[in-house]
Amino acid sequence: MAAKIAAGDLSSAIEIRNDDEIGQLLASFKNMQASLQSIVAEIKDIVEASVQGDFSKKIDIKGKQGYTRTLSELLNQLATVTNDA
Repeated sequence: MAAKIAAGDLSSAIEIRNDDEIGQLLASFKNMQASLQSIVAEIKDIVEASVQGDFSKKIDIKGKQGYTRTLSELLNQLATVTNDA
């Protein structure tokens, strides 16, 4: 499962069966998978809007941290620069 996520496959269902160390690790993987799915969906939305000529759509950075915040800020900056051009 970790190898699939690392390779970009976010489609695996992650089942958490217990609350031991392995269960906690699986919960972390599930949270990471959900975070990645969310940022991919947001990127898809902003790209689809841009293809239609709408560069005003931005990704909400509230609550984002680390790479998702950086990626969101960069895409928002790109949309702003493209809109201003």
